[in-house]
Amino acid sequence: MLEPNKPNFDFSPRTPPTAARGEVPSSSAFQANANSNTAYNPSQFDPNTSQMSSQQQFQPPPQEQQQQQQGESDEAIYKGVHPFAAFFHIAFKIAALLTFILGGIFSSSHVVIFVITILFLAADFWTTKNVTGRLLVSLRWWNEVREDGSSHWIFESAPDADKRVNKFDKWFFWVTTGGNCAAWVLMVLFNMMSFTRLPMAVVGVILGGANFVGFLKCSRDASQRLRNYVITQAAQRPDLVRQVAGAL
Repeated sequence: MLEPNKPNFDFSPRTPPTAARGEVPSSSAFQANANSNTAYNPSQFDPNTSQMSSQQQFQPPPQEQQQQQQGESDEAIYKGVHPFAAFFHIAFKIAALLTFILGGIFSSSHVVIFVITILFLAADFWTTKNVTGRLLVSLRWWNEVREDGSSHWIFESAPDADKRVNKFDKWFFWVTTGGNCAAWVLMVLFNMMSFTRLPMAVVGVILGGANFVGFLKCSRDASQRLRNYVITQAAQRPDLVRQVAGAL
């Protein structure tokens, strides 16, 4: 029995005050919950629920979006394997033509236009003959002067050119090389009566045509060597020819 005027100490566990529905509990309520011996509710920490929420938060992009991104990358203008060589292969050709056609707008001196156009034509001739021809189509040609003073033209192609050369690079090389030669032929026809512009157009036809014809002969020689090789192998291996004919 407790004596009067004595403090009453209650050691029974206190239950935290419940918050009203729709009301945010205060910090004191959180502290009371932490200090009290409340039972652990495993439903609050359900691993399946947390896993589902993480999957919903980090969903992979849909397949349509991936296909759209892949389609955008496939729509690139250049699809070869030598972008820098292809750039300079077309850059000097365009620069020479633009200088020849539009040079009079920026300069009234025919000498300046002539010099710049010839420089671009020479750069294009050297780049096509020695760099882009080897990289894009695996072909090369040159002139060799022998000891007796005679001139000998040599046309070569890589033995594995069919496997090495990219199809787009091959198409790009022949279209730009042939188109450049045809463009300078048109420049000659349009400037037949101009004694200041006609020499530049003639130089463009000579340099562009030399590269086009030289690489064309390289390609034909490569095809001829391939046919000769096939005929030689067929003559040396008649059994293989019979097997192939029987399979067909």
